[in-house]
Amino acid sequence: MLRDVCGLQAQLLSAAALGIRARTTGLRRADITYALNKERSMVRTWLMRGTLHVIATQDLGMLLGLLGPVFAAGNQARHAQLGLDEDLKRRGVTAIQGILSRAGPLTRNEIVDRLQRRGIKLDRKTQAPIHLIQVAALEGVLCLGPDRENGEPTYVLIDDWVERPRSRSSRAALGELARRYLAAYGPAGLEDLVAWSGLPVAQARSAIAIALPALAEVKVDGRSCLILKERIEAFASACR
Repeated sequence: MLRDVCGLQAQLLSAAALGIRARTTGLRRADITYALNKERSMVRTWLMRGTLHVIATQDLGMLLGLLGPVFAAGNQARHAQLGLDEDLKRRGVTAIQGILSRAGPLTRNEIVDRLQRRGIKLDRKTQAPIHLIQVAALEGVLCLGPDRENGEPTYVLIDDWVERPRSRSSRAALGELARRYLAAYGPAGLEDLVAWSGLPVAQARSAIAIALPALAEVKVDGRSCLILKERIEAFASACR
């Protein structure tokens, strides 16, 4: 199911769990926890729009390879406000990788404590710690691990948590992203794909162009939109 929709937003894991249950039958919250923490067929990390999503683990390579660089390079102004210059981010991500290789899973505060011992000081009263952790995630270093008993999230090295996923060429990944988006949410247009994914307009336009052979144009309230051709055929069959 997660592959069909490219993942679900998971700022709150409980909200993502509801989204999964609404699209399936007979699924319990314990099943989702098992899939995330034991089976690890699902993973939670920052992807579309630079926000937390739950996705199928087998899609991590494709989505991280495509979206990670976009958002890792973004937020420069916000990072500057938080005192995260390029040198600090580089040293911080390298240090986090070393810390988690020895002691993961760790909470945000535990990571900050260990960073401080290495001479990398972050202001806990600001969002600097979570922004640095997010950069590490977008660069493919870490993802979220199991929550502690009090509900606090932990972070783990991707290479320790799941098998290193294979990435696709950027062209293939762009086309697949557009195809899956329109399969799940079409009919939709370019601006809808941009809003959902967070991709720059030029990349989103390229994604649609690559997927175009599988798409058909339809009108929705006078607006030109795109939908998978196979969806039109399925609707026609259902109406016969």
